[in-house]
Amino acid sequence: MSADAPGAGPVRPEGWVPVERRLLGLDRSTIAPALAVLALLLVAVVVLPTLNERIARDNPARTGDVIRLGDAVTFSPTPGWNILSGQREDEPGPADRFATSATVSGDGVVLNIQTDTYDGTPQELLDQLRKTGAGLRGEAGYRVAGDPVAVTTDDGLTGVAARFTGTSGSGLVATFVVDDQGIEVVALGPDTTDPVTTADVAAMIQSIAPVEEEATS
Repeated sequence: MSADAPGAGPVRPEGWVPVERRLLGLDRSTIAPALAVLALLLVAVVVLPTLNERIARDNPARTGDVIRLGDAVTFSPTPGWNILSGQREDEPGPADRFATSATVSGDGVVLNIQTDTYDGTPQELLDQLRKTGAGLRGEAGYRVAGDPVAVTTDDGLTGVAARFTGTSGSGLVATFVVDDQGIEVVALGPDTTDPVTTADVAAMIQSIAPVEEEATS
């Protein structure tokens, strides 16, 4: 084995990523937005079918509630759905900050919306999630079914969505981009979901809107 030349840094293999940019051995810049979605997929497809039955409705959404995610977007949860994580727009955290992820559940379905810095298009973000998500196929039977379709929110945000199926359920992955923020939506539930619940999920996705900047005097 030959040593590096004196005064030269160590030889880096092609594609090497600095340690400060790695997470679990992977490049943060390419998988950071996808990791939380994959974690949700793994938990929801494997765990939630049982866990959802035990969740107490201790924080049900009320009519008129609006959940805010960071400084990026808001959405309106369906009244009666349980808010598992996230903050109402009128209930900010310390320093008036809001979490960048929120999860609600109802009637056996869980919906997660999260935001993260992203420089790209909704289609590119969806492609990234689909590519990274391929690793779940052998463990939870997860696979994307069908081609992506265009989606538009009531506020005019345009994005793309794709269905996926798993051994314990199925769902939808949708992506949007607002300024420099990627918005990732994952809805998971049983293979057979009643029309009312399906409409509730669609309404929550359609309610996604950019955070309105406060007017300055």
